Amino acid sequence: MQCVVPLAGPQLSHPQHGLMACYPVDGVPLLKRTLETRAWWSAGRLTAADLVFVLREGEERAELRSIVTSWFPGCRFVTLPGLTKGALLSALAGAATITKLDEPLIIDLADILYDAEMDIEAQFGADPSLGALVPYFEADDPCYSYFRLDAEGFMAFAAEKQVISHHASAGTYIFRSTAHFIAAAGQSLTQARSELTVGSALFVCPVLNSVVRQGARVKPIAARNIRSISKLFHDAPAQPHAAK
Repeated sequence: MQCVVPLAGPQLSHPQHGLMACYPVDGVPLLKRTLETRAWWSAGRLTAADLVFVLREGEERAELRSIVTSWFPGCRFVTLPGLTKGALLSALAGAATITKLDEPLIIDLADILYDAEMDIEAQFGADPSLGALVPYFEADDPCYSYFRLDAEGFMAFAAEKQVISHHASAGTYIFRSTAHFIAAAGQSLTQARSELTVGSALFVCPVLNSVVRQGARVKPIAARNIRSISKLFHDAPAQPHAAK
């Protein structure tokens, strides 16, 4: 199992709150607390060596890399020369470093704290039809991505920044494999790019629509104890040199 954490966009830093990764949550930096409270980390199914952080060149890159390395010794980094067109392309850059293409892949935006019970490998092992898992919570704020369910309780359609239901993504996307993620992302980019796009940015959540179009199912996983820190950084202008 591998996990890609995109940290290469324009909202990494805030003039009042500083680096999002270091924002204190109950005395623990947000990024550290978020990743270490995920079910797969707590169960020992993921280690620092399985983490890939995507950064971009800028004034804060060296500082952030040093901090993240101190929290997760042995993790890996991908450094981009500048802003991409969104988290999806940053996630793809991280996925490009993964050699075990058939293992589960987690894309974690790591800005929402939550609790959720799931054994990723057991879920995929028990149901060959599953292409992805997506933790969710109840909300109605258009700052999140949302998805509708089908009659069987699986995801039917996802939309970015549109309240098409009360099922909001918790910002973590778990694909059966890196190969599944790349295949779904490629189909979305070539056949359904408008679904991915808000403004000029390409988002990750709507890639799940292509998982469904390719004949697999996306299973929602209920998340509890939601704490969305991202709103603090999205609701005000970022510093000119900031990165996420």
